[in-house]
Amino acid sequence: MNYRSTFIILLLFAVGGSFWYAQNLNKKQQKDFDAKIAVLQKQVSSLSGKVAGQASSTQSQLNILSESEVNNRQVVIQKSQDQLLTDAVAKITPSVVSIVISKDVP
Repeated sequence: MNYRSTFIILLLFAVGGSFWYAQNLNKKQQKDFDAKIAVLQKQVSSLSGKVAGQASSTQSQLNILSESEVNNRQVVIQKSQDQLLTDAVAKITPSVVSIVISKDVP
């Protein structure tokens, strides 16, 4: 009977010790996860600030680009109309050497 009670007591200590170890391990893992989450939250807030700054910078660049794009398109349209006129005259009278196109500006 003495061996049996000793075995049961050792078994209870082993089971209790493994539960205690598992609880401490779980707490350590939880602390590690909390620390990693805190670092990630800082990184996310930093990135969101940078993204907001980039968005405003990108919007101003688009506004500048839009103005320059409008000016470029007007020049392209003007050149295209001039080229159409030159091509039309060249088809009708191939002997014409050059055409001068001008606008009267008040």
